[in-house]
Amino acid sequence: FRSKLLIVAILILLNVGVINIYLLPISLIEIGLIGVLLCCVYFLLLHKTSFWAKEFYVAVIYTFGLFAGPVSLIYQHIKIIQWLLIPQVFLLAFSNLLIFSWYDFLKDQRDKQPSMIIHWGIKKANKRIKLVLVIGVIFNLIVVFLNFDEATSVIQTIILLMYSLLILLFKKDCLFRKNDLYRIIGDGIFFIPLLFIIYARFRQL
Repeated sequence: FRSKLLIVAILILLNVGVINIYLLPISLIEIGLIGVLLCCVYFLLLHKTSFWAKEFYVAVIYTFGLFAGPVSLIYQHIKIIQWLLIPQVFLLAFSNLLIFSWYDFLKDQRDKQPSMIIHWGIKKANKRIKLVLVIGVIFNLIVVFLNFDEATSVIQTIILLMYSLLILLFKKDCLFRKNDLYRIIGDGIFFIPLLFIIYARFRQL
């Protein structure tokens, strides 16, 4: 039954994809194909080689998937602050993935799963995760001090909150290892912007 359901779901998605080819702008379809190519390259590297830089590559794919579509449609009207969001989101995603791999160090080592943490070794990894977090927070504070507008302040406050939770995960690993709590919080931080949007919508009602 499950395999039949999966086949039906795949057929529905294929039909939706074919329909969208005629409805979506060409630039968006081209960007989508690049995204698919990046994903295919990632899976090939993962399964055919001892690819250890997966955290960096996944952060690139995540950032590309989040921004490539909107940027391809409105790039002529994008403001400086919106461009600055791209490296900020990349650094957030990269920090998050590094911390996940840091938590999974022993498990990945036992299962012979390559990662940047295993490649570096745990001592170097500790220093480099701190460095990525520090760079991200400094970047965040620089944008805050540039003081673009109120909306920018809200966005940067959200990003700072997300970094605060990542730093907490990194510093208090004994607390968050229980029941894989680090995964819930690590994944959950990316829902914080959505919660702010919902809150803002309710305030307008």
